[in-house]
Amino acid sequence: MKNRFLALITPVILLIGAIVFIGLGILNLQQVKKFPEIQATVTKVEQKLDTAGDSSDVNETVWVHYTVDERDYDEVLQFHEVDKLKVGDTITVRYNPEKPNYVTAGKTSTAIIYIGLGALFGIGGLGMLVRIIRNR
Repeated sequence: MKNRFLALITPVILLIGAIVFIGLGILNLQQVKKFPEIQATVTKVEQKLDTAGDSSDVNETVWVHYTVDERDYDEVLQFHEVDKLKVGDTITVRYNPEKPNYVTAGKTSTAIIYIGLGALFGIGGLGMLVRIIRNR
C-alpha cells in the first residue's frame, strides 16, 4: 500500500507543477498585454550564426529607439521574429511602465518557457499516471 502511494505522488506532483507553470505563463502573457504600445524605430540589427548548433541557426539582436514620457531610450528588443526587421523599420512595441527600458515586440520568452515547462510536466505526469493505472 505504501509503495502504491509513493508511486502516485510523482505524477501528482508533476501535474500540480504543470498547472502552476502554465498558470504563470498565462499570467505573464496577460501582464504583457497590459503594457502600453508605442512606435519604435529599429536602429541596429546584429546577426550571429550559432556555431554550437545547426549552421542555419541565427541569433539576432535588434536595437530600437523609442520615447517614453519625453525620455529617449535605445534598448535591445526582447522577443521578436528573426529576419523580419531591418534598420529604419518603424514597429509597434510594448514597454513595461515600471521599467520603460524593457521593450518587447511580442510575447515574452518567460511566458513561453513557463508554458513549455508546464506542458512537459503535464505530459510526463499524465504518462506516468496512465502507466500506473495500466499496471494495476
